[in-house]
Amino acid sequence: MCVNNNVLVVDAGNTSIKWSLFNGDGEVLEHIQSATPPAFEGVSSIFFASVKGDQIDSHLCAEIQHHFPEAHLVKLAATQVPGVMKNGYLHPERLGVDRWLGIVACHFLYPGNTMLIDAGTALKIDFVTENGVYLGGYISPGLAMMRQSLVAGTGRIRFEDHEMGLCKGIPNTTALAVQYGVSEMLLGMVERQCRQHPECRIVMTGGDAPWLKDLLGLDAIYDESLVAKGGWYLGRYMTRGCP
Repeated sequence: MCVNNNVLVVDAGNTSIKWSLFNGDGEVLEHIQSATPPAFEGVSSIFFASVKGDQIDSHLCAEIQHHFPEAHLVKLAATQVPGVMKNGYLHPERLGVDRWLGIVACHFLYPGNTMLIDAGTALKIDFVTENGVYLGGYISPGLAMMRQSLVAGTGRIRFEDHEMGLCKGIPNTTALAVQYGVSEMLLGMVERQCRQHPECRIVMTGGDAPWLKDLLGLDAIYDESLVAKGGWYLGRYMTRGCP
């Protein structure tokens, strides 16, 4: 039997840590981004998802448990949800937990043949069927990572952030050339996948998702807290057997 409890979902991503407080019905009560644990009250369970690595995870979990000593902490993984969802990845243990949480949330909140576009540090495009089978997907660098890698891998491509801005016509500065060049790459990838999979409902999340959605005019659902919601569903299954 599922017992209603306030739950803290921790999403430790590549560039930031997001903290989402849920009630027993899965509603987001508070959501913040911070390097340290927030001063949330009444936390009874903590569902922890991270892509940072074992050493950082150990330090972060110890800090979290120090702030919430009475709470039970569960580390989430890209595990199957028998009878409800199937992870079709060839090597499920290599699937990033953040990708899996987004897929889990998609299936429970927006059921059907779905294409999930997560536009954050990396751009991830994943697919789940109406029967809850995760098929796989694509990963590419996100906007900021593309710009950084271009600068790091070349000797003469240099510019300041303040040089980037709006451009009409063909870019005529290095900053604008890079800014619009990497943007066109991401836009092209998303547009191509949308064209190849017209049967899929589109769900989007991540910091750059509104930008992609608006520029391409996509008929898509935008859910800012999608990964955290997936953590709530998966954590309930792992601890109580009821997603």
